[in-house]
Amino acid sequence: SSSHGLLRSSKQRGCMGRFSSPFAVMALALLLVALSFTVSLASEASSSPKCEATLTKVADIPTEGNSGFESWYEDSGDLRLIAASLWDMVSPDMSSGSWIYNVTSAPKGGLNVVPLQRLASKGATQAHMIAPPMGMSGRSMLLINNHMQCGGREEAKKSMTPCGPTSIYVQNGPLWEEYKSIKTLGPLKAEHMVIGKGVLWMVVTENFSDEVSIWNFNSEKYEWTKQGSLAVSGVSDAVLSIVDQSLFVTTCSKQHPNGGRSSSCPVFALLESAFHQIQNLPSTGAVDLDAFEFEGEHFLFVANERSDKDHRVDSHIHKFLKGATMWTLNQTIPTEGARAGHFFVKGGDLWLGIANFGDMLKGKVESESNLWKYNKGTKQFDKMVEVDSFGATGWHGFELGGHYYVALANQGHLTAKKYQTSYVYRLDEKCEGGAGKGEL
Repeated sequence: SSSHGLLRSSKQRGCMGRFSSPFAVMALALLLVALSFTVSLASEASSSPKCEATLTKVADIPTEGNSGFESWYEDSGDLRLIAASLWDMVSPDMSSGSWIYNVTSAPKGGLNVVPLQRLASKGATQAHMIAPPMGMSGRSMLLINNHMQCGGREEAKKSMTPCGPTSIYVQNGPLWEEYKSIKTLGPLKAEHMVIGKGVLWMVVTENFSDEVSIWNFNSEKYEWTKQGSLAVSGVSDAVLSIVDQSLFVTTCSKQHPNGGRSSSCPVFALLESAFHQIQNLPSTGAVDLDAFEFEGEHFLFVANERSDKDHRVDSHIHKFLKGATMWTLNQTIPTEGARAGHFFVKGGDLWLGIANFGDMLKGKVESESNLWKYNKGTKQFDKMVEVDSFGATGWHGFELGGHYYVALANQGHLTAKKYQTSYVYRLDEKCEGGAGKGEL
């Protein structure tokens, strides 16, 4: 999963999680807040104007096992970009540093990317920005999920030492300082949503405890309180969606409870004051989800990483059809070790970035990662452009200076200590009839 920018954000059948009574009230009032080298590939859409997209590399960023990017805008209008670092490839305890970068416009659509601050991290799998709800005051929070902060699975579960792997940072001047931490077990991802009248809720994927924990933010005490959890064996991600004023938590698992990669994505719905599982989406080693609403339609991308024998498997796009109460498969896309999907809107169109890690069964991280655009006529996504990638873990899009950019996180080959550079590209598009969307 992935957040969509500051001030814009994001077991078995019959199991349920019990929650405190505020859920029952909110269920009735849920609201959704809403060097240059160029590679191009023509769209194959038949019912829309044919367009050609180009990616022009504008920045190389040295990173340490990059797990993914996040970005936000400062009050000054400056843009910040952070790379969550999994490992520096030297420290025995998975220590590293997640760098925050200051990003400014350069001539001819270029970018200046300058390191600003290093946040100590340990096996970081995600950086996630949470802004105050629209129309409300408050400080932004930057979360770092340190998957290995408390050691491995068994060590973390047995530890009696207080340990909070989900670190929360708040801003102090231009820099960020750790304010608090949340006690989680092997956290991988976090996703938040504004529910009801400006109330922040968050789900955290806790892989070591096989659960998705659900948290509520108390703005008076400025702290997160755990409200309950959903049991999901081998959980790897979770996202929140509101459809027709109903709240859904879609989760995914990268392995079957009995072993093997024939996994599933359990979907839970809030019914009265409890979450009930209503659906189980088939998957193949699913490791990431991204949910997005665009022009009244709800989309879900499931990144399937691998089967028991191969990393070349299809990933899935699901939609909530009008009047339906569950996800329906809309499209399958060939992927190679897909690690993440990222929906974004550019020029009034819905785009999807897919990061392919490669085939680690063969020790290969060299692959291609690509961008797709939604064709409103065919109701399918068309591949628009792709670039070489090296253990790619995610795309992240942002606007700056009248241009649209996408950052590609490369984790590289950690044991071989190769490919420790991530890239930022300017995304331009030119359509039939001379219509241009973002080209110089």
